Amino acid sequence: MHHPDFKGKTEPAIKYAGIQYYRFKDELDMPYGRYQYLASFIQAVEMRMNLKTLNAYLAKLEQALSGGKGKIDIGDAIVTLKQVKTRATISFDSDLAYSLASCIYFSEEEVLDTYEMDLNKKKIARWRELNALDFFMLVPIKELLGLRNLSVTDLMTYLQQSEPILEQLRQAIETPSSNLS
Repeated sequence: MHHPDFKGKTEPAIKYAGIQYYRFKDELDMPYGRYQYLASFIQAVEMRMNLKTLNAYLAKLEQALSGGKGKIDIGDAIVTLKQVKTRATISFDSDLAYSLASCIYFSEEEVLDTYEMDLNKKKIARWRELNALDFFMLVPIKELLGLRNLSVTDLMTYLQQSEPILEQLRQAIETPSSNLS
């Protein structure tokens, strides 16, 4: 393997679309710079949203409940809470899953002491181009996301049902509250 500083600490993980990807045998051996991103992605996958999205929900709640313009809007607060609850009940968000996988799985060309955002965006775009279902059905990815007993049909159905919901939630968080503008 090209990364001599990590000899014995990495292992082949996935050969996908002609590229060999590796992973650390133990994430604690991952360099700190990359590990910071890993921790952030794990947190986002577990919460079903990244920190930016969580902060946007909190800002909407604060706006609805702050009493600005002489009123508290319980209706907008309840809508925002339902949106957060909906996100929390979704099995996984494919965008977050790709981000997590892009940090854990690396090729020989990647710098391992950090997470190169541009390079990994390209890596994710390539994975998406090739076939999301195929990618998520790879054993290491299924295990990473807790999808062990999922068939291709189940995954296809899940993605068809969840992606429109996630897109509505993404649009709703970007839209100012209706009653507070």
